[in-house]
Amino acid sequence: MRPLRFGQEEKDALSRVVDSGAMCRTFGRALAAVGVGWHDEVITSPITDMGSVIGIVAQGALPVFADIDPETFNMDPDAVERAITPRTKAVLAIHLAGSCAGIRETCEVAEKHGVKLVEDVAQSWLAESGGQFAGTFGAVGCFSTNGYKHISTGDGGVAVTDDPELARRMRLFMDKAYDRTSGGRNPEVFAMNYRITELQAAVGRVQLGRLADIIVRRREIAEKMLAGLDNVAGLRLPTVPADCDHSWWYFILRPAPGVIPVTAGELAEALAAEGIPAWTGYCGGRPVYLYDCFQHPERSFFAVPPLAGAKSLREMYPAGLCLVSEKLLDEMIVLSMSEHYSDAMVDGMIEGIGKVFNWYAANKPA
Repeated sequence: MRPLRFGQEEKDALSRVVDSGAMCRTFGRALAAVGVGWHDEVITSPITDMGSVIGIVAQGALPVFADIDPETFNMDPDAVERAITPRTKAVLAIHLAGSCAGIRETCEVAEKHGVKLVEDVAQSWLAESGGQFAGTFGAVGCFSTNGYKHISTGDGGVAVTDDPELARRMRLFMDKAYDRTSGGRNPEVFAMNYRITELQAAVGRVQLGRLADIIVRRREIAEKMLAGLDNVAGLRLPTVPADCDHSWWYFILRPAPGVIPVTAGELAEALAAEGIPAWTGYCGGRPVYLYDCFQHPERSFFAVPPLAGAKSLREMYPAGLCLVSEKLLDEMIVLSMSEHYSDAMVDGMIEGIGKVFNWYAANKPA
């Protein structure tokens, strides 16, 4: 885990908040705001963090998984459309590793069928498609500020919307349904207490001021790596559509089939031996529907709604449900990215990756 980097500006902001008692801004639960509830279905990606899925289950809804595009790792819009049923209430689009590729098409599918689109932008701050920022295509965009993301408040997140009623509902949901504008206390619904602290908000405001420079540097690093690795034997590089701007949370490699004779795990070990921050097993090496919580729902902390036409969650979420995702998770080699990498470090990574892949490609059994 990389350490949090809070400087004097963050410390000064903390002092100002303690003195002033300033309140944080909008922070809430998007799925609740768009009306997701018991027995509803929410379509999402099988390659994601459990934080995305928990929000669905906590609302008494069922996750429905749409397979991914093998080039972008985001949901295939055609798979999203095939997954829509009369019970579909929302689509939760996951922008993986810094890319929002495919979001325009997914948005069109959601609009066509009259379901809400919510965007999980946890890994893709300032990513763009067609000049429009990730998080602004759907009804709500959700961003993470935990210690691993582009910017951090220690933990927590931010939700954005241009719909005043959704903003009001999110504020109510995360603040016990207290209407802070009325001066009274008469909650209209049952709601949670999910407020961000004022100290976290102070840090977040300063971190936001640094975000653009962080993304610029990550893009410089990624462009250097893409150019330097372009001709490496047996290496498949990340795909970035021409109309998209990536924000490079991770840099994902794959071995080309039939060229590299070893597994992604063996390649990652060889890369690590060269000092390169590479690893496999993203999402535990399996799509989230194969986690124990789906296969053994009797252990759940949450009430699971009855399933139409299925005796158990295990029947609804079998192995082979999303074949593209299952195959890609076996192939993915994830490189950690940081805006603090020096040019010399990036050159060393390029050299080490080329060395490993070229060696295995040259020593493939006849």
